[in-house]
Amino acid sequence: MGFFKDRYSRPGPGIPKDAPKKKGLALYFEILWRELLELVKLNFLFLLFALPMIIIGIVLALSVPPGFKLFSFFVPLIFLGPVVTAMAKITSKMVRDTNHFLWWDFWGCFKADFKKGLITGLIVFGGMLLSASALGIYWKILQENKLLVVPFAIVTTIFFVLLLMSLYVFPMVSTIDLPIKLVFKNSFILSFVCLGYNILALLIVAIIAVLLLLFFPVTTFLVVPFFFSWANFTTTFCAFHGLNKYVIQGEDTLEKE
Repeated sequence: MGFFKDRYSRPGPGIPKDAPKKKGLALYFEILWRELLELVKLNFLFLLFALPMIIIGIVLALSVPPGFKLFSFFVPLIFLGPVVTAMAKITSKMVRDTNHFLWWDFWGCFKADFKKGLITGLIVFGGMLLSASALGIYWKILQENKLLVVPFAIVTTIFFVLLLMSLYVFPMVSTIDLPIKLVFKNSFILSFVCLGYNILALLIVAIIAVLLLLFFPVTTFLVVPFFFSWANFTTTFCAFHGLNKYVIQGEDTLEKE
């Protein structure tokens, strides 16, 4: 236990005070390289905390008819909000170049923001799961009844708006003391105000995810130690452009109280 605490409770490497400020991709890769080992540790922490929900999902998927297996697997995962919030706490500190104590910051955020993270996770992940399931149903019916193109378009929009909002919800819950209502309001606004950054973040993660799936199981050695924390770091890095500009520094632009 001492070995675990020693490796997971030491501060991250941080950044020298006199180092020149970098921007864009240069800053992204600088932080990524500096925090590489921390991201590997963070990924294992995430998997450790997510494991019970993953196991429940597998059990549910094995106990239902074929047509419901995928939906049943994802149902327990909508409860991962507190875990994702805790992970966003760490990646937010990485992006902001502030020292972090991996285990203590992760566990502290998990406990302190458990309720808020759970509620936001249920709304975001639950909404995405329901809308994705509805899309599957509408798509099949749409082949025979073109009148359903309107509800299909509406549900598609809902899914992608929730996906965009998810980039901001969890970093905001973990780093800024705001009521849940304002978290969602600000996330909704930033989804469109910073659309370019949002699409860039999602495209990067989606492309890497597709490549990992195409070459699975060879890519398992990347997924298990690195993928989830890297994806969270990447989306948080892009999200903090809007959070810094409109929420953290721009108090008059988006609501903070």
